[in-house]
Amino acid sequence: MTVIQPSLYILLELFPQRKEAIKALFKNNKSCKMLCEDYRQCAEALQHWNQSLDEDAPARMQEYRALLQELEDEISQNINYASAIGMDVSISNLRLCMWFA
Repeated sequence: MTVIQPSLYILLELFPQRKEAIKALFKNNKSCKMLCEDYRQCAEALQHWNQSLDEDAPARMQEYRALLQELEDEISQNINYASAIGMDVSISNLRLCMWFA
């Protein structure tokens, strides 16, 4: 049985049409894993602030929503970039992608 890391699972749900590319990028590059983990942590923080009664909650929610969108955009752009240059994302050498420089 294969165990999918939470950070990868979130992105597979977010970009269902790009599952294979995301899995390959996640498997082959530490930078990709770190970005996926950043996204997961940000999503968890947003969930926390959504449930918080703290007076700062609305401001924190706005900050985390913006950050989550930025991370999502960055992930999408880099997946698109890898596809646009015709890079075989299943190979282990992914240094051509700006995400992995």
